[in-house]
Amino acid sequence: MYMEKKNLKRALCISGGGCMGAWGGGLLQYLIEEKSYDWDMYFGTSTGSLLITLTALQEMDKLKEKYTSVTNKDIFSVNPFTKKGKINYFNLIWRTIRKKNSLGEANGLKKIIREMFTK
Repeated sequence: MYMEKKNLKRALCISGGGCMGAWGGGLLQYLIEEKSYDWDMYFGTSTGSLLITLTALQEMDKLKEKYTSVTNKDIFSVNPFTKKGKINYFNLIWRTIRKKNSLGEANGLKKIIREMFTK
């Protein structure tokens, strides 16, 4: 059955993936600034939920600033990676022995999210 174009809704869905958010942010910037896209519904998972929220609020400058200025040091209170970006195996073994459920602690990320989004 053919639906008239005026009845169609456009949804934006962005997945998670940590640093993949920077790629998604760049794509969003292009779609909004260059193509003037707009959406009726917004959905996101993990970092995609952060991108979606700022996109729906039309806070693209804030989104760009946060995604281009944050470092591992800002995010992790216990960094699971070495300076070369590889997994820190000593840390992995130590946290496994101590029965931790993750390779690192992202307490800094929680702080950044609280600063970005207010009630």
